[in-house]
Amino acid sequence: MSNLQLELVPGVSLDIPMSPTRGVAQTPQMKECRKCRRRLALSQFNKHRSTDDGVQSWCRDCQQAYMRQYNVERAQQKRIAELEKELAEIRAKEKKEKELERKVAEKAKEKKEKQPGWPTRKQAREGFDREYAKATIRRCRGDRRRAARMAGVSLRTFHRMMGG
Repeated sequence: MSNLQLELVPGVSLDIPMSPTRGVAQTPQMKECRKCRRRLALSQFNKHRSTDDGVQSWCRDCQQAYMRQYNVERAQQKRIAELEKELAEIRAKEKKEKELERKVAEKAKEKKEKQPGWPTRKQAREGFDREYAKATIRRCRGDRRRAARMAGVSLRTFHRMMGG
């Protein structure tokens, strides 16, 4: 086996062993993994064209372990993102429902406020006034059922209180 001698810098020569079969410089057959620091054969490394020796700096075992961990973490991150999105949608829906409930309650309150002076049922039974009943009938355009409802009593009670 012969050696190839190169002088790149004046005064410094480099001895490279040559392959007896092809006449090409031999590459080292072992390399240290930068991750686990083991010396392994080049066949234990994946190819990488842009490096000087044509293989990656991590061995296949380290690369596989890294990719497994990366894929697990990535799947977890995707799941977390999906759950956060679902949670945001649920919160938005709850907010809309709460706002709708608030508006309904506000409208009910306004409707109740528009009907001032209407007595409660108890007040209607205790202090029933014929003039109030006649005014209620007029307000209801002669509809005695509606007048009884407005007075807070049944139609039968309304008739009894009217004296009829």
